[in-house]
Amino acid sequence: MRVDRQVFSVGTFEDNEEELKAFWKKQSYHDRLLAVEILRQQVHDYDPNTARLSRVLEVSERTWR
Repeated sequence: MRVDRQVFSVGTFEDNEEELKAFWKKQSYHDRLLAVEILRQQVHDYDPNTARLSRVLEVSERTWR
């Protein structure tokens, strides 16, 4: 996901809060969930491209008959 660094506005926290609420109300459920997932990955330092199950190797002795 890329951040558009060309657009920004300056205002009070109260104005910003109302604008954020209005912005997220206009977004689809899919976009809202995508944003939550991106924030979750940032907080937990999770990279889905490098995450994988750990491999387990077990050596066992076998008796021959």
